[in-house]
This record gives sequence, C-alpha cells and structure tokens, in this order.
Amino acid sequence: PTLSGVEAELAGRIDATDRLAEVVAWRLPDLVGFQDVAYAGRYADAIARVRSAEVEVTDSDALSVVVATQLHRLMTYKDEYEVARLSLGAGMEAQATARFGPGAKIAYMLRPPSFNVDRKLAFRPAVARPMFRTLVRMKRLRGTRFDPFGRTAERTIERQLIGEYLELVDRLLAGLSPENHVETARIAGLIDQVRGFDEVKLDNVARYRAEVQAAINAHERTVG
Repeated sequence: PTLSGVEAELAGRIDATDRLAEVVAWRLPDLVGFQDVAYAGRYADAIARVRSAEVEVTDSDALSVVVATQLHRLMTYKDEYEVARLSLGAGMEAQATARFGPGAKIAYMLRPPSFNVDRKLAFRPAVARPMFRTLVRMKRLRGTRFDPFGRTAERTIERQLIGEYLELVDRLLAGLSPENHVETARIAGLIDQVRGFDEVKLDNVARYRAEVQAAINAHERTVG
C-alpha cells in the first residue's frame, strides 16, 4: 500500500526487512483509522524496539513479524467503534449486491449493548449507516471514562491484553539470545489463541494467560 507522509515516517522508525516492511505497511494505516496517528506511533515504536533487539542476535525477522502481526490484532479489537468503521468501508454493500443480485435486501445484524437483548437485530442500511457514522466520530471516547461501551468485561480485558503483551515482549527481549530466538518467537505468538467473542473469548484469555505464564517461567529458567 501507499503510505501517507506521517505513516511513512512511522514506518521509517523500524529497521525492517522486506517482509516486515510489508507487514507493517498494511497495518499502520489501519491503526491510524482505528484511533489516530499517536496510536499508530505506539505500535511503530514497539516494533522498532523488537527489531532493534532482534538484529543484535540473528539475521531472522521471525520475532519482529510475529509481534507486528499479533500486536496489531490486539490493538484493533472489534469494539462498537471499529465495527462501525469497518461497516462503512468502501464496497461492503456493493459486494453484497454482486453476490446476491441487485434486488437483494441488505441488513446489518447487530446486537447493541444498550438494547439489552440476547439476539442480533436486523438494521437496514438507511438506519445503520447514519448510526455507524456517529459511532466513528465518537471513537475519541474509546478507553476513556466517557466511553459508553468500554466498561464491559470483554472491553476491559481487550485493553488490558495490549499492555500485558507489550510487557511480555519487553520481558522476552531482556533475555533474547541466538539460542532462544525461536522459542521467544513461539511464546510471543501464543496470543494468537485469544479469539472469539463474549464468553468464548474470555475463556481463551484465561487459557492463554495460564499457558504463557508456564512458558515464560520455563523460558526464564533456561535463560538463567
């Protein structure tokens, strides 16, 4: 993708291989769209830190690529603002029309938290799209005390996981060596199992936390 000037500046902070540069180039604009330039800058600085440590011990970029992929996924969690942004993306309704025909009736299946319902409700585009545009404008509230959607257990854990992952990466980098590089990349990739929604995601988080704690304990015994 073609990066804007500020996105290119962020990418330039990273001493990237071709493969890592491609991974980052696809994700920086997404992070800017998710929140803002400062948010994308936090991501770029983290990847630059990983890459700087990695080049000291190996020619491989495996650790940097894993962290670049997983950190982006954590930082772009699918809250109400992000679902709205993605739903307004170019071509969504055009794709539906192309698949089901020009006479197809299009509806967005949503379960707004404020409606207190256990099933998804159908919203036609004429209703849904203005609602989506309003939510996208509200994304500056994300994670603040004024965020009307940010107090649920799932949203709270999603934000916690970002900080936990960055702390884990820094902890791994402190003992990074040529001998443990492959294992370090594996541990950094354990977060990939945290997927799904609602109770499924919360169960996966608990499983991940237990697994990564066991892995990091064994890893640090080896380093020590």
